[in-house]
Amino acid sequence: MKKRWMPVWLGAAIVMAAGCGTTAETGGTGQKEQAEQGSGSGLDTIDQPVTLVVFDTTGNWTKDTFAESFSGDSIMKKFPNVTLKFAPFHKTRGGLTTDEMIAAGEQIDLVVGTPGTIGISFYNQKLETDVAPLVKTTGFDLNRLNPGAVQIVKEVGNGTLHGIPFAMSHTAMMYNKDLFDKFGVPYPKDGMTWDDTYDLAKRLTRTEDGKTYYGMFVSFYHAALRNQLSLDLFDPATGKAIFDSGSWNSFYGNFSRFYDLYRLNATQVIAAQQKKMWEEDQIVAMFMPVAGDPAVKVLKNYDYVQSPVFKEKPGAGPQAYPFTLYISQTSKHKEEALKIINYMVSDDYQQMKAEDGTFVPALKNNKFLDVFGRLNPSYQGKNVKALLPSVHADSSKWNVFIGTYAKEALNSFIEIAQNTKDYNTATREAAERADKAVQTATFK
Repeated sequence: MKKRWMPVWLGAAIVMAAGCGTTAETGGTGQKEQAEQGSGSGLDTIDQPVTLVVFDTTGNWTKDTFAESFSGDSIMKKFPNVTLKFAPFHKTRGGLTTDEMIAAGEQIDLVVGTPGTIGISFYNQKLETDVAPLVKTTGFDLNRLNPGAVQIVKEVGNGTLHGIPFAMSHTAMMYNKDLFDKFGVPYPKDGMTWDDTYDLAKRLTRTEDGKTYYGMFVSFYHAALRNQLSLDLFDPATGKAIFDSGSWNSFYGNFSRFYDLYRLNATQVIAAQQKKMWEEDQIVAMFMPVAGDPAVKVLKNYDYVQSPVFKEKPGAGPQAYPFTLYISQTSKHKEEALKIINYMVSDDYQQMKAEDGTFVPALKNNKFLDVFGRLNPSYQGKNVKALLPSVHADSSKWNVFIGTYAKEALNSFIEIAQNTKDYNTATREAAERADKAVQTATFK
C-alpha cells in the first residue's frame, strides 16, 4: 500500500513522507464487528479524498515516532481516501507551537491533548468546538468509552464535550534492576507505600567512584495532577489556587523528602533531563513519570511495579488521565475527523494498540487489558500488569486551567527541592502567579 502518513513541515509548504508506520490487519468488517464498535455504516467510510492534519500539543511524539505509535497505515487502510499529516509540537520536537501554527496559516483538523496541555495549546487559541451535535447526528457511541475519561474531558471543557478520549495514561513506577543488584538492595514490589519507597531510595542514593546515583525521581507535575489523595488544585467555587493550603503540605513533603537526599542543579530538575538520567545515563534507580510512553528504548534490564500508595489511601493509584483527540473549530472536515476518532476507539484499533503496548485502552469494557503488550518485545518478561489501572483515586476537580495550576505547583516544588524557598513562601507565591494567569487569560 502506498503510504500517505506525512508530517507537516512547519514554516514551509513542503510535505515530506514520514518514516514507516506499523501496518496491522484490522480484522473483518462484518455485522458483529460493527455492532461491537457501536457505530452506523456512515462512520465507517469516507468517500471523497481528504487531507487531515493532526497536531500534537503533548510533545510526546516527533514526526518519525507519531506514525508508528498511532499506526497511521492502519488508519489509512481503513480509509483509503484519507491522507494524514502530522504536525509535532514545538521546535524541540521539530514543529511549532499552536500560536505559530495559526500565524503561519497551517491547517489544523485534529488536536492531540491531555488535561494538562490542552488549555494553553488549544482553548487559549479558541480552537474548541462542541462535538456533541456531531456525535448525535452520526450515531457515534459515547457509551463504549471509559465514563471517567469522558467526564474529565467535559470538566476541562466547562461542561461541553470538545474531544473524545482514545487512550489512558499508565500508572506504574519503573526501576533499574542493575542498580538494585549492584548495591544489593531488594527489588520494589507491588503494593508498596511511599514510605517503603523512600526507605529503598535512601539505600540506593550514594556516590561511588565519583559517580552519583539517585534513588528516586518522580514527575511532580503529573503526581500533582493525578494525585492519589484526590486533592483539588483549585477551589471550584472561586477558581483560586489552593495547593498552598490544607493537606497539600504533607503531599509536597512526601515527594520533597526524596530530593532532600541529594541536591539537583537547575538542569537536573527538568523532567526531560531526569528521563535522560534514568534511561541513558542509568544513574537513577526508580523513576515514575506518571505519563508518557512506558516502554524504554535504551535501558534493557528494568521492570515495573504498581505506583506506591499513601498509607492513608491504601490501594488508590493515580487518578485517571486521558489522552484526547479534539476537533478544531477551524477544520473544514469535522465529520471526517470524527470518523477517524471513531475508528481509533473501535475494538479493532484498541486491541491492536493494546497488544503492541502503545496505548492503555480508553474503553468502558476492559477486555483488552489482558493482552496489553503481548506483541511488543520490550514488554516480554516484565510485570506489565503494573502499568494498568487497578483502582484509580477519586477524581479531583478539573477545568481548562488545570495545566496552569499544576505548572505553578511544579515551579514551587522545584524551589522547595532546591532549598531556595520554604514550603509556605514557594506555594503562596506560586498560587498567586496561577491566580494572576487565570485572571488575565483570554480563554475561560
